[in-house]
Amino acid sequence: MEFYSSVDYSNASIYQTRKLLDFTLDVTFGIGLILNLLLFFICLRIKEKEFVSYKTIIILAVVTDLIFLFSTLGSINLLEPFNHNLVLFFSLSKYLINISDELALIISMFDMFIFMTSHGNNLLIFYYRYCILVNLLKLGYLIVLNMLWNGMNTIIWSLGTTSKGSSNNNVIEKELPIAYFYRNDGFAMKYFPLNIFSLFGMLAIIHVIITTSVVLIGESWMFLQIWRQLKVNIMIMSSKTKQIQSQLNLLMVFNAITAIFSSFFPCSLLVMCAIFGVNLYGMGNYCYVLFVWVTLLNPIASIIFIKPCREEIKKIFKFGKMHDKTITVVRTVHVKTKSII
Repeated sequence: MEFYSSVDYSNASIYQTRKLLDFTLDVTFGIGLILNLLLFFICLRIKEKEFVSYKTIIILAVVTDLIFLFSTLGSINLLEPFNHNLVLFFSLSKYLINISDELALIISMFDMFIFMTSHGNNLLIFYYRYCILVNLLKLGYLIVLNMLWNGMNTIIWSLGTTSKGSSNNNVIEKELPIAYFYRNDGFAMKYFPLNIFSLFGMLAIIHVIITTSVVLIGESWMFLQIWRQLKVNIMIMSSKTKQIQSQLNLLMVFNAITAIFSSFFPCSLLVMCAIFGVNLYGMGNYCYVLFVWVTLLNPIASIIFIKPCREEIKKIFKFGKMHDKTITVVRTVHVKTKSII
């Protein structure tokens, strides 16, 4: 496969898919960056004592989203199920086109590590809120555990990918349309197939299934524990605290539902298609858009559902707004004085 192809693939469906994908990711990055930085700034401004303890929940989500956003700036992982493989097409920035396959695989696995770690952080956010309610803060070691667990997955996945010249790669290059292997600017894409029926392939898929299931079940269980603890603490809460707790409930339910549609369903679809040998004809690329859209939805939901965040937005808006000038009319009183001669 040539490093650069002068052939025009603009009529290929995968070309149009990736063109739309590139545009969507650029827009998502710009808006997501602005919204998350704005939300981070808002959280720093909020001084309400009832909300101070819970600012960490939103800040943790913001930092996670920002790290994931910046990881998409230089490279993206596009997964496509084909012939019992999950083929990872790795699209690099034009400044990194010439790097070796080994370095490209390392960067690709690092991006996957960031995504899976941010996925696990959703569960940690639920746990952190529960810890605040019961005065039991043990978040640090769980963050490290989350990183180690997902680091294990990236190692297994990298060991399971087949290299150029292997029979698996030869079959993929022969049967997939040539347009799949080139970017829209004509440069060749790095790609790393994972045969899901190989030893490391099965381990990688099992790891992803366990991670996704634990996060989904864990969020549901933690929300139930939070709900029970709120009933215990309800009598000692101030009215403002009750309002914030109610707003956080809405936010966390929204985040959980968003995670299901943006992570659980797409991952399940890709894995099931790979297991049963279903070809999505490039549609698997769109799953990456769902992964990234979370970085837009999270800050929007926080601003909508959390009243202190909304109030800070209003303050910032009014600060820059021209206030109407009030015109005061001063009545002058003329006093006639008689001159005494």
